[in-house]
Amino acid sequence: MFRLLHLTDTHLYADAASAQRGVVTRASLEHVLDAALPGQPDAVLVSGDLCQDESREGYRQLRGLFDPIAVPVICLPGNHDDLALMQAEMTSDHIAVLGDHSLGHWRLLATDCTIPGAVHGEYGEARIAALDRALAELPTQPTIVALHHPPVPCGSRWLDQSRLQDGDAFMSMLARHAQVLAVLCGHIHQPLDETVGHIRVMATPSTCRQFASGSEGYAVDELAPGWRWLELGDRALETRIDRLDAAVFAAVRD
Repeated sequence: MFRLLHLTDTHLYADAASAQRGVVTRASLEHVLDAALPGQPDAVLVSGDLCQDESREGYRQLRGLFDPIAVPVICLPGNHDDLALMQAEMTSDHIAVLGDHSLGHWRLLATDCTIPGAVHGEYGEARIAALDRALAELPTQPTIVALHHPPVPCGSRWLDQSRLQDGDAFMSMLARHAQVLAVLCGHIHQPLDETVGHIRVMATPSTCRQFASGSEGYAVDELAPGWRWLELGDRALETRIDRLDAAVFAAVRD
C-alpha cells in the first residue's frame, strides 16, 4: 500500500505574517504539516496556488517548509503561481515541479493546465495531445493525473466559471485510457469526489481558507483547513479528508 498526501492552495506570501481572507497562510500550512506528516505519507502532492503573490521569497519559504520532509514532494502550478520561479526556487533532490512519477505500483502525472494571466485553466490541443501520448506509453499501470483546475463542475457558479475550460475534451481523452483511475485537483478550496465513467475526480480543501459549496457568487465558509489521504493498492484506491482542529484553526485567524 502506497500512501499519498494531497495538499493544495497554500497561498503563501513573501511576508510570512500575511493573511488571505482572514487566515495567516504560512501558519496555517505549518499546522497542517504538523498534523498530517505523523501519518507517514510515502509522497506528498501539492496541486497549485502555492504562492499568492508569486514572489521568489514566497517560494523560498515553501521550500524551507518542504525541505525537512523525508519523502518526495511533487508540486504543480496554479493560477496564482509563477512556474519559472517555482522551478528555480523549489526544485531539489526530493522536491519536483511537474513531471512523471512512480507511486509504488501507480504512476502520477503532475501537469500544467495554467494560462499566464488567466484565472481559469486550459490545456489546449497541444498539451492534451502530449498527455495522450504519455498515457499511451504505459497502458496497464494504474495512473493518477494531477492538475490545478477541476475538469468537471463543482456546483458553485462563480467557481465553475474558472474551472478547466476544455475539461470535456480532457476527460474524453482520459476516457480512452483504462489505466487512468483518478484525477486530483485543487482551486475550489472544497472537497469534490465524483466518478466520470471509470475515473474518479477529486478536489481537496485548501490548507488555508475554504470557499462555501454550492454558492452562486463568491462566498467563504468557516470550515477548517484540510488535506486528503489516498491509499493506493494494486488497482484499488481509498481516500479520506482530514481537517485541522477548530481550536488550532482559530489560532491562525488574522
